[in-house]
Amino acid sequence: MTEYEKHFLQEVNMLTSYLGTDLSSPVMLSIERTLDAYDLDRLSLYPFPNINIEIEELISIQRGDVGGHVLEKDISTSLQDYISMTNDGNTYHIFSRDEMKSSPINTLRLLEFDGVKWHIVIPIRTFGQLNAGLSVSRFEDKRFSLALINSLKLIGSLWFMNLYGSISNKLCEIESESRILASEKLRFLTKRQLEVLRMIGSGMSTKNISIALNLSVRTIESHRYRISDKLNLNKYDTLSNFAKRNNLLLQSTLET
Repeated sequence: MTEYEKHFLQEVNMLTSYLGTDLSSPVMLSIERTLDAYDLDRLSLYPFPNINIEIEELISIQRGDVGGHVLEKDISTSLQDYISMTNDGNTYHIFSRDEMKSSPINTLRLLEFDGVKWHIVIPIRTFGQLNAGLSVSRFEDKRFSLALINSLKLIGSLWFMNLYGSISNKLCEIESESRILASEKLRFLTKRQLEVLRMIGSGMSTKNISIALNLSVRTIESHRYRISDKLNLNKYDTLSNFAKRNNLLLQSTLET
């Protein structure tokens, strides 16, 4: 058994035996251990937007005080470059310092400016779907071996699946809290206001709602204003979005 295989099994055991609820914590620890075990300087893991995750979260960990000229936010704003680069069917992309320096991809030029000597980008596929990207940097002139690349693929998939579970759990909690809050807000609406809100959610205009309910346009506009006031929506939300998002809840409230 190679050292890479031994390390992979250690990380599998550590991640699968973790009993806590914050699944990102053991992943962060595993990344730090992998940096040391594989003599790597910086590692970033990020989900692609084609997966059903609303939180696009970049995890980037650096060993020691190497680099530092380029801020993490500067790199993370250029991740679109990675998406197009890793979606071409190749199993990985490896770059020397000279190749990064002359690359048309802004992220790679930033990394070269930061002092990176070797950089690799590995697509992470789970169940045949491209779900994440793993990028690894070395500030020493030490090329990545094929055995190391294959090991990083396996560990990267493991990290992603753990993080996906963590993010999914968080989204479920947020959705549950949101529904409870929406239910409380709907209790303050009158039957007529609930009906108007349902029609707004179905895409009906103020004029069409007034015709359907045999009320004046001004009355419907007044209802809209009072509904907005009672729901206390933030500036990024609208009555239509709220109604669509809580359609089933709104329908059940109307029927009670």
